[in-house]
Amino acid sequence: MSTTTVSLRTAVAMVAGAAALVLSGVYVARAAPGGETASTLSFAGTLTGVSGPQKLTFAFKKNGAATCSPTGIDVMVTPDPATGNFQAAIPLATCASSLFDGSDVALDVSVGGTMVVTGQPVGPVPYARYADKVGSPDCPVGYDRAGSAPPIVCLKGADEIVKVGTGAAAFWIDRYEASVWSDPAGTVGVSPGVPYGTAVNDYPATFPSSGQVANQANLMYAVSKAKVLPSANLTWFQANLACFASGKRLPRGPEWLLAATGTADPGFSAGNEGSCVTGAGMARSTGATKAENNCVSIWGAQDMIGNLGEVTDEWYAGLGNGNGSGVSTWGSDASYAQDSTWNIASGAYNGLTTELNLPAAAVRGGAWGDAVQAGVFALFLNGSPSNAGPAFGFRCVLPR
Repeated sequence: MSTTTVSLRTAVAMVAGAAALVLSGVYVARAAPGGETASTLSFAGTLTGVSGPQKLTFAFKKNGAATCSPTGIDVMVTPDPATGNFQAAIPLATCASSLFDGSDVALDVSVGGTMVVTGQPVGPVPYARYADKVGSPDCPVGYDRAGSAPPIVCLKGADEIVKVGTGAAAFWIDRYEASVWSDPAGTVGVSPGVPYGTAVNDYPATFPSSGQVANQANLMYAVSKAKVLPSANLTWFQANLACFASGKRLPRGPEWLLAATGTADPGFSAGNEGSCVTGAGMARSTGATKAENNCVSIWGAQDMIGNLGEVTDEWYAGLGNGNGSGVSTWGSDASYAQDSTWNIASGAYNGLTTELNLPAAAVRGGAWGDAVQAGVFALFLNGSPSNAGPAFGFRCVLPR
């Protein structure tokens, strides 16, 4: 297998007492694009003022936190007696797969137990640690893969996504139905550990149903988090904005259908033994026991049948009679400012009443009370994008 090297930083002189270390180059050896990431980071330098084998300890950090072994990675080197030159390799087995993803990394180095440099910047450059996976990465930048067995589950804090498809057509979708939080880490909700919108519409007034927030501080975030009730009671506009705030977007219909492939349709089910919830009085929490086997797609996405109906990217509307006389406003919420639609023949529920001349937002999969009508091919086109209810939720997609 052919390899190449990519320089991670220029030469740096490091001095500790009588010992002087010049790190002439740090490189990541990697396979050809699409191959496996190298397991070591190669480096070379000159170490003077010492004799015989020396222990170098490398500690990589992001935002002040260790990303490999908390105490650093020890490497023994033996400098050339005449020149002090040496070459060695840092094993990366204890490092997160996102260590060299292009974001800033700091480096602490000690020689023989004596610190020679602290917080030395490394980068940013297009690190080969990630670049080798450009052809078909398992996980997007910033996410780490959980385990090696299929399905491909990628983690970033509490957020869990799964890879759908292979090659250039692949994308990632939320493993669980999304929950909505005030922070992107998924910790700040209506109370500790409880997201917004699980029982009632308790979203802050600064996050209106129209999604037209006054400033970036008012954004809410969609997180695919295990062991919480997924968020409902929000409009298409709010779901769309929450996905975008988290660096994702709502799935398109064909993407949603692909991600749901292979989910077992239970007919009428209260969710026993982890089967999909189609015959119950409310949604269940994400990551339910045995759901990973009994309500899961071939890609690892859970609860795509039942539980909450999931809005997708599309709006659907019939054509009017061509004279433009059919006019409706989105809803009574002041944030819609009486904005209207014209010449749409279809009708949809706007949260108050079923009104003509409104488009419908697509809701797929069916919900907790739809019984045998829930399923991969269930498609609800009765509610406008301004509609919200306890049976409607969403999940997000992270495209390539």
